[in-house]
This record gives sequence, structure tokens and C-alpha cells, in this order.
Amino acid sequence: MILFRDIWKRIGELSIVIIFFAAFLIRIFDIQRFPLHYDEANWILPGAENFIYFLGIPISCFKGYIWPFSSFLISVSRYFFDSPEYIVRIPAVIFGTLTVILLYALCRIMHDRKTAFFSTAILSFLPWHIYQSRDGREMIYTSFFGVLLYLLLFLSIKKRSRALLFLFCFLLGIASFYTYAASLTFIFIFLFILIILRRKFLWLKKRDIFLCVLIILLALYPLVYLHLRGVIKWTAYRPYHKNPFIGERPFYNLWLNLRQNIPLAIKSLFFHLDNGMFYAASFRAPLLIHHSSIFIVLLALYEMVKKRRAQ
Repeated sequence: MILFRDIWKRIGELSIVIIFFAAFLIRIFDIQRFPLHYDEANWILPGAENFIYFLGIPISCFKGYIWPFSSFLISVSRYFFDSPEYIVRIPAVIFGTLTVILLYALCRIMHDRKTAFFSTAILSFLPWHIYQSRDGREMIYTSFFGVLLYLLLFLSIKKRSRALLFLFCFLLGIASFYTYAASLTFIFIFLFILIILRRKFLWLKKRDIFLCVLIILLALYPLVYLHLRGVIKWTAYRPYHKNPFIGERPFYNLWLNLRQNIPLAIKSLFFHLDNGMFYAASFRAPLLIHHSSIFIVLLALYEMVKKRRAQ
């Protein structure tokens, strides 16, 4: 009996490794088959040009329509690949695969091995995630940082670790302001979570809370500093939105800027955008609200209710 359990455990471990490997192969297979589309060629690839460094990051990564995190990864990718398709898309492949691995870790810690296995298998072969993991634009970093932030927050609670909580705050700042427009909603999502779970953080001191806020502000320092020095013009999230630092009331302008961007971020993260449909039908499949995920959501809610009643 013990031998059978050990064999079954080994089979499970091998299966999850196979899923990770399959997720990577699906995302990288024949990735150069189609040439760069308009956004990849005109925005993403040129985003890492003209290197002038600030804090080790090319200043060009802070400019224009392109997000700094994506531009920085592409500036690194250029040293390893010659093909423009590989330069632009390999970072998305890597972070798409890492998202699958992080999801397994998150579900394994929060639930059990079976839940982690099936959740990882679903994400590995989910069409919208496969597409976004093969596209050079920035959408994939929203799901990556979303899973990573949940994992860090859960571990910080479980281990009562200030270091993990501080890392969570730093990456929250990076994810919200350097990756993709939809990631702006992370601020409000995780603020809501922290309010709901406030009793889980009674071990924190007031200075720890102050440090958390300070760390998030430090993550924003490059954007603010380079703007105030006139090196870049930071127009948050979309060129047609007003620059929050123009005018005599910067804080009020910043609020107006957030108010303009939040509806767009919520719609693109949870629903779908009507424009841009010529890229792929996968854009009609956002992170949550989609007909293919309704069954999974209902099943998850059923399991949650059943476990709560059993406690």
C-alpha cells in the first residue's frame, strides 16, 4: 500500500513536470511563423532603442506608448536573438510559462495537489492565455503579476514575513505602473483584499505599514523623477489621456487621470474591448468574464461553499 502511494505520488510529480514542459512547447512552437503585426513592429520592438540608462534601465523604456517592463525585457532579449519575432515574443513565452508554474505553487499552498494539478492543466491549454503568451505585447504580464502577487501576499500571511510583504508592495508598484493598463486595477483589488484580511495582519507594526507605502512610492520614483527632470513626458496608460503633472493642481490632475483610466482598465481586464478585434478572437476572452470559464467559476464556488460548511 505504501509502495503504491509512493508510485502514485511520483506519477503525479512527473505529470506536472510534463504539463509545465507542454505549456512551454505550445507557447514557443513555430513562434516566428507570422511576421510582427503592427503594434509589435511599430511600438514594441522600437521601445528598447537609444540606450541612455537610469538606475540600470534604458530611459527609452519609459517613453511613449510602450510599458517600461516590456521594453526592458526586449532590450535584454536583443542580446540573445537575431530574429525580430524571437526578440519581441520570447519574453511573453517565458512569462506565460512562468505564470503556469506560479499558479501551481499558489494552488498547491492554498488548496491541495489535486486542485493545483487541474488548475495548472486548464491554464496551460487555455486558448486566450496561449495566444497572449505568444504575442509580443504586454497583456501577459497582467496575469503573471496577478498570480505572483497573490502568492506573495498569501505567503506573507502564512509565514508572518515582513520581507515577503515588502516584496509584494514593491512588485505591486511595478505591476501597476510599468506593465499594462489593466494592471492599474491591482491597486484597488489588493487594497480591497488587505481591508478584508486586515485581521490577518495584526502582527504588523505601524512602521511596517509606513514602510509598505514608502516601498510602493519608491517603485514609482523613476517615472516621477524622469518626468520632473524633463527627460520623459509621462502620460499614464494612454496617449489621449491628460498628463497628470501638467497644470497647477498635480494631485487633482492625477485623480482625473486615474478616473479616466480605471474604467478602461476594468473593462480590458474583466470584460473585453470592442476595438482591436482584428488581432485575434482571444481578445474576447479576458481574465474572468467569458462563457468558457462560467462552468469553472460555478464549480469553484460550489467547492468553496462545501468546504466552508464542512468546517
